[in-house]
Amino acid sequence: LCAALGGGLRACAWTLALFASLPLTAVLAMGMQTELPTSALLASVAVLGFAPASHRTLLAGCALLGLLAATKLAAAGFAACMLPWLAWRHRSALDFGTAAGGLALLAVLGGSSYVHAWVIAGNPVLPLMNDVFGSPYFGGHFRDERWHAGFGPLLPWRLTFDTGRYLEAYPGGGGFVL
Repeated sequence: LCAALGGGLRACAWTLALFASLPLTAVLAMGMQTELPTSALLASVAVLGFAPASHRTLLAGCALLGLLAATKLAAAGFAACMLPWLAWRHRSALDFGTAAGGLALLAVLGGSSYVHAWVIAGNPVLPLMNDVFGSPYFGGHFRDERWHAGFGPLLPWRLTFDTGRYLEAYPGGGGFVL
């Protein structure tokens, strides 16, 4: 991505070093969280966005965005933001057939995990919205009050020094990366 944005070899090396130096990078690489694959997919789509316009590139981007949407609802939100940008960047190669094929590819890949969860558990977004879907695999209403702690100008400060109020992490866990 750094090279696609015009960075030289030194800038690319520093970009890689900066990413590798984040404490969360090693932790995420050792776990099964979706944030590391989400980062890789977002960067890959961004690289395709800066590539020369073509039908193949658009379809590849839609496939990557579909995989992104399949990982997690928050990542699906990122995919929803990236899709118009990718279409705009490749507007010279965008026609009805490519748009329809790309959206179909995105829907099949992106929706597969949600359809599978719906078939198996009766809730495509388990444990979220279980009060609506009523899956027998998760009792009660899922609501984490930390996610509703509010938003304001002091949020970066509070995330840094009162991290447990917002997410399951040690103090500073949210603020270091910010």
